[in-house]
Amino acid sequence: MEVRIEVAGQEATLPVSVAEMEDQCLLGLNYLLSMECELNFCSMKLEVRGKSVPVTAARHTRSGGEVRAL
Repeated sequence: MEVRIEVAGQEATLPVSVAEMEDQCLLGLNYLLSMECELNFCSMKLEVRGKSVPVTAARHTRSGGEVRAL
């Protein structure tokens, strides 16, 4: 499956796979590298080709699942 996303005004179409995972990890590393991103955990900002966007931490859903978003 492919998904079209836009981050900091930059559009991309990416392949997406859904998997049940036990470990926490940063998904989309290939995308972050290809878009020349800089992720700053101290300021909770993601810079995409010079444009900065806020980073959101994980939150738990009512069903007990976890949602992570940048």
